[in-house]
Amino acid sequence: MEVEVGPYARMLAGIRGRRLTVVGVTAKFKYDDHKPAEHRQRVAGRLAERGLHQDQRAREEQLRRLTMSDG
Repeated sequence: MEVEVGPYARMLAGIRGRRLTVVGVTAKFKYDDHKPAEHRQRVAGRLAERGLHQDQRAREEQLRRLTMSDG
């Protein structure tokens, strides 16, 4: 297909692109209490492995919620 012909040929010149560099991310951790306990334990383990900022606090809360749901 040739870009010089067709119903959108004139508009193609107006397409622009950008490259962005992500320099930071702020996100909310979702505990997903409805997920199976095995999944939530796996998430807690991955948080321990990753060890990024506030992962330990999120892991502790995840484990606390697991304990509460068990009993």
